[in-house]
Amino acid sequence: MGKRPTRNPIERKTNRRGSESRGADRLSQPKRAQATLSSGSRSHRQYILALLLVVWTAASFWRPIRIDPDYAEAYCNLGLALAKDGEMDAAVANFREALRAKPGFPPALKYLELALGKK
Repeated sequence: MGKRPTRNPIERKTNRRGSESRGADRLSQPKRAQATLSSGSRSHRQYILALLLVVWTAASFWRPIRIDPDYAEAYCNLGLALAKDGEMDAAVANFREALRAKPGFPPALKYLELALGKK
């Protein structure tokens, strides 16, 4: 079997037509949830669910960092989530924080380079 082509983890998943897939990654949920929060035509129930989604997503990425501030993998994962949500400045800051916690950490170096190329 041939080698699978590697995919840039910062790129959004697209379907055959080039549009973003429906079951896209969880990582872009905060932006979608914030759009739901800002739209005035949504029901109260949808508003609450969107708010809970934003809080849950943010907490799931910050929890490991609060437990261990030198956990480079957590900073790297948070950076990927932010990059997929279009927050490149915050993503770069988290990749740099991962490198501070673990100098020379290969995934952080790779993703930092990709994120700086996207800025």
